[in-house]
Amino acid sequence: MVFESLFSSVFPAKETSKQNRWPVVFKPTRVHGASEDNFNQAQKMQIDLEALFKQKINFQTDFTRIQQTQKCLIALDMNRQQCEEDLECLQIFDQVYSFYSQ
Repeated sequence: MVFESLFSSVFPAKETSKQNRWPVVFKPTRVHGASEDNFNQAQKMQIDLEALFKQKINFQTDFTRIQQTQKCLIALDMNRQQCEEDLECLQIFDQVYSFYSQ
């Protein structure tokens, strides 16, 4: 789709499709001179766009993993705090038990 829009700037549309009214581009079988340069440049741009799209997907995946890791770290910190509170309670209980068992 992107390639066709880039290509249409080099070769103007010659007719319009009746169904969706989008320009139809007729691609030449052979390309010469400056047109060949434009064609090669359009191909390179298409490859670059595909690479950028893949990088975007990788970035989104990495960002999702970072968010999941952050949630896990928050949960671990909450568990650590709860364990510290439980330990304090056990230490108090141990002191009280030691006092009354003497």
